[in-house]
Amino acid sequence: MDAATDDVGTVVADMTHGDGVDAVFDCAGTPVTVDQSLKMVHRGGKIDVVGVTFEPLSINSIDLVMGDVTLIGCGLKFDIPGAVDLLDSGDVKVGDLVTHEYPLSKLTEAFHTQKTGQDAIKVQVVP
Repeated sequence: MDAATDDVGTVVADMTHGDGVDAVFDCAGTPVTVDQSLKMVHRGGKIDVVGVTFEPLSINSIDLVMGDVTLIGCGLKFDIPGAVDLLDSGDVKVGDLVTHEYPLSKLTEAFHTQKTGQDAIKVQVVP
C-alpha cells in the first residue's frame, strides 16, 4: 500500500471488514493524514499524532466526538524510549522503510532527498 496513491481509509476498511482499527500512529502529522486517521479508527479508538508539521491541523469535531476517539500528541519523553526499545529488541521490523542511506558527509543531500524524492520513505544518515 502506498499512502500517496492509495486511499488508506478504504484499504483499512476493507482489511477490517468496516470495523476500523484500535489505534493509529500518524507519523506524518499532516492535515490529510490526521483526517485519514479519524476515518480509520473505530469507535473508542486512539490516534497518536507522532509526526509534526508547521501546517495547522483542522479536525472534524463530529468524527472526534461521535466516534469517542482519543486524540493525543506523541509524548517524546515517554514514547521515544519505548519505541527505541521495540526497535532494539527486533520485535518491530522497519528496515524496509529505509529507502535511502547516506554518509554523514552527505547530510545536505540526504535532507534534499527526503524533502523532494518521490520514492523516499525514510532517509537514513549513517555516521
